[in-house]
Amino acid sequence: MRKVGTCLVSALSIAAVVIACTDLPTPTENASDIAQPGFAAIGPIVESVTGSGHVYRPFWDVWRTFSVAAIKRGDGTVRGNLQIANHGDFPYADSRGPVTCFTVDGNQAWIGSIILRSLDPADIGLEIALRVVDNGEGSDADPDQISTAYEVESAQQFCADTPDWPPLRPIEAGSIQVHQ
Repeated sequence: MRKVGTCLVSALSIAAVVIACTDLPTPTENASDIAQPGFAAIGPIVESVTGSGHVYRPFWDVWRTFSVAAIKRGDGTVRGNLQIANHGDFPYADSRGPVTCFTVDGNQAWIGSIILRSLDPADIGLEIALRVVDNGEGSDADPDQISTAYEVESAQQFCADTPDWPPLRPIEAGSIQVHQ
């Protein structure tokens, strides 16, 4: 593991690198502290979901890596990114896009995104949704969990409904932080 700026970079294998940045905004920061060009910062950050890691997909016998960083401001606007990549013989190897919505309830978050970049051109424009659970930090905590990302008709509806699906799997070599 080595430090690059304010990020820790850890190579888990030739195909898997985990980057954990400590300079992400916390829910109590004022928007003026992190304003970026081209983005009108309105109000404080009231919720956030951040994290990265690996999860094993037994049905396809592949490892999936993911990363998410999303914030919600006091006016309800959401900004963030989601990336999902499968490693192994799997046709859908890499998808990424902006987080279009998320809902936090306790230690869980429901996240919606639209795929804007993918190795499979048929995936471009699909709305996807997933669920994460932050089970705390430390060696005594249960592993955080993440679901498979599913194509949905409406990511906004998924975030609003907060369903008990998709099923969750334990995250390995990573974690999720859900802040409300």
